[in-house]
Amino acid sequence: MASSTKPPAWACRFAGGRPSGYPSSGNQYVGTDTLGQPDRKRIHTDDSVMVRMYNNPDSNALSKLAASLTLDAGCELGGEGAAKVSCGDQYFLGFMAYGRAWFLKNQLAATFGGGAITNPGRYLVLIPPINGATAFTGTPYFTANPGDKYAAWDMQLTADWMPREFITFRMELNHRFASVPYFSGPNGVTPRAVTTERRRPPSPAGFRIWFKPKTASHGR
Repeated sequence: MASSTKPPAWACRFAGGRPSGYPSSGNQYVGTDTLGQPDRKRIHTDDSVMVRMYNNPDSNALSKLAASLTLDAGCELGGEGAAKVSCGDQYFLGFMAYGRAWFLKNQLAATFGGGAITNPGRYLVLIPPINGATAFTGTPYFTANPGDKYAAWDMQLTADWMPREFITFRMELNHRFASVPYFSGPNGVTPRAVTTERRRPPSPAGFRIWFKPKTASHGR
């Protein structure tokens, strides 16, 4: 994504771990990263930790147990005129948490977890590609004005069979939700119809179909 970064941006990362299995990492950022707003500052932190709570690779029952947690926080402040923002109304908060259990000498595994975010101003939410929209063009169907609300969460469940070190068969179920139309599916990213359009009866499997009534051509 293109950005206007007149002042320098600063970032740092740390990573650590222990032989018993407690790796952690953190990423910190301060700079300007908003398209067309070189005087707006962004602050962000992204920190993760993983914990291995049990490890017995020769067990035919439970052979390993681990969990991870990621926390994100940040905000934007500054700018010019109507585009000026503060951390009170332009911020990001989020988390992800997952637990995983391995069985039968690490050949079977199951993972469960999810996460949630809130991002007023939507400055870290990708613009849905409606009619080819990009971060540069924007779209009236998904605005990114200061203070525009956005919150979302998801949950995921997976089951894995790993007969060999580099072969995995996975079954995955997940559910996503957003406070405004965003994800594909019923009430997803399909734009609202204008007043001259009609909607067909609901389509199977959640597909949304829009069409315009035909109008008579001149001279016919």
